[in-house]
Amino acid sequence: MVRAHFSAPPLVRASPGVQAVVAKLLAREPRSRYAQADEVIEALAAATGLPLESEGEGLAPDRIGLGQLFGREAELSRIEAAARRVAGGSGEQILLLGPEGSGRSRLLNAAAVTAELAGLRTLQLKPGEGLEVLSRRLGLLLGVVAPFEPSVGAARERLAAACAQHPLALLVDDTERSQDWLEAMLLAIVRDPAWKRRPLLVVAVTNQPIDAPERMDLLPLTPAVGKAKLIEALGPRPWADGLAERIVRESSGHPRELEDALHDLAERGLLARRRGRWELDVLRAGPDFGGCVPRASANAVREAVLELTGPQLSDLGLAAVLWPELDAAALAGHEAAVVAGGLRAAESVGLRFTQLALLRVAEHALTPGERTRAHLRAAEMSADVGARAHHLFRAKATGVIRAALAAARKNLCAGDPLPAARLYQIAQAALRQPLFSARAAVLCERAGDCLALAGAAAEARFAYARALGRGGIAARIWQKIAKVRWQEGRFELVLEAVARARAAGADALAVDTVEARAEAMRGNYARAEELAMAALPLARKRGDFES
Repeated sequence: MVRAHFSAPPLVRASPGVQAVVAKLLAREPRSRYAQADEVIEALAAATGLPLESEGEGLAPDRIGLGQLFGREAELSRIEAAARRVAGGSGEQILLLGPEGSGRSRLLNAAAVTAELAGLRTLQLKPGEGLEVLSRRLGLLLGVVAPFEPSVGAARERLAAACAQHPLALLVDDTERSQDWLEAMLLAIVRDPAWKRRPLLVVAVTNQPIDAPERMDLLPLTPAVGKAKLIEALGPRPWADGLAERIVRESSGHPRELEDALHDLAERGLLARRRGRWELDVLRAGPDFGGCVPRASANAVREAVLELTGPQLSDLGLAAVLWPELDAAALAGHEAAVVAGGLRAAESVGLRFTQLALLRVAEHALTPGERTRAHLRAAEMSADVGARAHHLFRAKATGVIRAALAAARKNLCAGDPLPAARLYQIAQAALRQPLFSARAAVLCERAGDCLALAGAAAEARFAYARALGRGGIAARIWQKIAKVRWQEGRFELVLEAVARARAAGADALAVDTVEARAEAMRGNYARAEELAMAALPLARKRGDFES
């Protein structure tokens, strides 16, 4: 500070953008500073060009596994009670039993904090660490630096000496991965009554059951708890509840499987982290989030179904097709028996009909004839016109187009354009007409209208392009492409689409209006005013006050 008063300040080497960020951070008025840390991160990212990730909502990809510990409150309370008893002078041994991914390591880390808060000294062994690491750490506690050959007897002696000095907690993760006699030492401690009188808390994690006074089986999370864990990672997004419910239904409920499901969706591009929050590709996800089935869950279901025999596969496939439309009163005696057999077949391999992956795999296991008959029966049972169109399309039966168009109109009236777009696409595919088809072009155009209404500009452009390729009315379609380009903010491409629409004979007033607005958005106000003045007489003549 003194040197700064008598010497020139050093030259500032930061870029003007970084200097502006720092100046705003040091502003005199609090209102002139950044309101949130995320704003600082975004400003620095823009100034430096570095991919800085703000915290924002939910959990970032590298922090999904570091969120709150869900569903293990009872186990942690039991460990806390045991730690208090050890602090009082008694010994406790607890075995955490569960498969990999059940949250054993997370619970062990939380147990270490709980033991320290109870007044215990904590020794925690990571997977693969054995007697040598344990003996070395015990030596540090005892102040013994002499080298020795690690053995079960020497480790037990040092452990007893450390317990005599102060209550101790020994936490061991994945005992079976140790390459020495650590597991044998733990087994000896559990079986020796003398360790019940020493202030030692042993918490061991293993896959193999070991005789222990207290054992905790780490069961899968309940659906409500698993859903809460996923929503914590996704943040308060409008689709988070539905996506979390779909993932919970498709998984076993173990914490790591839920976390891996989110990573899988991110790798596939269905989930993306932008500006500190998760974004979902709603179109690829589907209305029922059917596109978000984790690949690991689908593979596990496929392997389980392969264990079934031929008759079981037929029963399972028929039950899978009929399940969404199932009504016990609508089934005949034979059909009811077949569906019951399918349910028993699913239960025999540990699967549930709430899993969309099971419904898909079971349907593909049917022969073409069985699949057609199953979908025809489901179409008869369905009370929803959209589901009926889907089943008729899968069966390649007549009546698909009429049902799909009726369902599309119903969805549009209900303000749900995305399912309507899908239904128009089903109707177009059901036509099975040549490439150049006026009816197919109109259906492609209607699908594009629905996608544009839903805000899916890129997909709407693709649908309009298909309509052009199938012989649609070019003037009208290019006008719609111009409006979609406007939604995307690509005003130079709006002008290109307007030029094509004008060349195809589009309405002059509509084209001039869109072009004038695009030129104004580009900052070319002189050209925008010229176009507006040219279109004004025609607008007055038609009485088009909006233009």
